[in-house]
Amino acid sequence: MPESSLPSNGHTSSNGNAQGAADDGAGAHGAGADGAGADGTGADGAGANGGAADRAGGESPANSRRLIVLSAPSGAGKTTIARRLIERNETWRFSISATTRPVRAGELDGEDYHFLTVEEFRRRIAAGELVEWEEIFGNLYGTLRSEIVRLLDDDETRVLFDVDVRGALAIRRAFPNDAFLVFIAPPSFEELIRRLKTRQTESAEAIERRIARAQMELEMQPQFDAVVINDIVDRAAAEIEALVRQ
Repeated sequence: MPESSLPSNGHTSSNGNAQGAADDGAGAHGAGADGAGADGTGADGAGANGGAADRAGGESPANSRRLIVLSAPSGAGKTTIARRLIERNETWRFSISATTRPVRAGELDGEDYHFLTVEEFRRRIAAGELVEWEEIFGNLYGTLRSEIVRLLDDDETRVLFDVDVRGALAIRRAFPNDAFLVFIAPPSFEELIRRLKTRQTESAEAIERRIARAQMELEMQPQFDAVVINDIVDRAAAEIEALVRQ
């Protein structure tokens, strides 16, 4: 990773211009949780924009930071950080994504994902029920608007998302008064490559696709509200908590 793509202080960078830059973004949905890349579909207006409208409920004068949106290239560790944040914060809840991919061993519908058929997923797209969605290596992933509204009904709850960059920017467009976008960066591009290769769960071709995609995602850091380097999981989690509560 070029040195300029990392925060100059070695840890956190807040991006004051992130809000205005959001509409120029590209990326993918929550592939990090299950190790998928993305093909960048959804540009027809029903995808990343997801039929986003004004958020349900009242308008707040300042960003409430109740929707904490984590994004990162594969291998940067956003899913690990998301799980640690849930463990550390009693009032934080994880937003469960919808997907058409097959259920894996040990997974539960409504707990790991909302597992939908392709037909049901596309019906929900047409009905405007998805804030954002992506087709990722042949499977559809997305965020249900009803999931966000349900969690926001409790005034004490903060909602945590583990999505890729396009999904993050779409959530901000749909909930501009509540979304706070955090980009999780690896300590270096070399470290990211090392992490991907030591997984030993994918082919060399799949790893190369992830590396190529990571380069694009790293360039999008300025569109996020903050950048946190994942060198030590607990330190990164504490840094995110401090940012959210500012």
